Amino acid sequence: INSFQKGEFTLYFADKTGKKLVEENVEIFYNSNLSKEKILIDQLIKGPTTDNAIVTLSPDTKLISVSTKDNTCYVNFNDGFEERTEEVTGTIAIYSVVNSLTELSGINKVQISINGETDRVYRENIDLETFFERDLNLLETKKK
Repeated sequence: INSFQKGEFTLYFADKTGKKLVEENVEIFYNSNLSKEKILIDQLIKGPTTDNAIVTLSPDTKLISVSTKDNTCYVNFNDGFEERTEEVTGTIAIYSVVNSLTELSGINKVQISINGETDRVYRENIDLETFFERDLNLLETKKK
């Protein structure tokens, strides 16, 4: 029997320039048999629900697998992850995933792979063998 839960998630998408992250809090009803990590990645692929943010992951991105061990979340995408979206920088796309996942308890680091491979360079300059940690310096600062 599938049981559903309601959860609040904090997701990070690109701002309109594609050079900063903006936070979006969403309430999601989800199948409790699915991991929160999978739910969160699926929501990132769907994109933001507000007009002040733009999607960071290509709609062709598919999640192959996601698992967490020893406070590290391992995310494996298909080749669609490498496709560019709008004007979003590679750093913003990576940290959209990393910052969103590290909002979940028990996750401090994220390793991203494409088709199971980490020995790749994402968008010419980001080494995927890296264990990424949360970076709040990429957040758009609120104007006072």
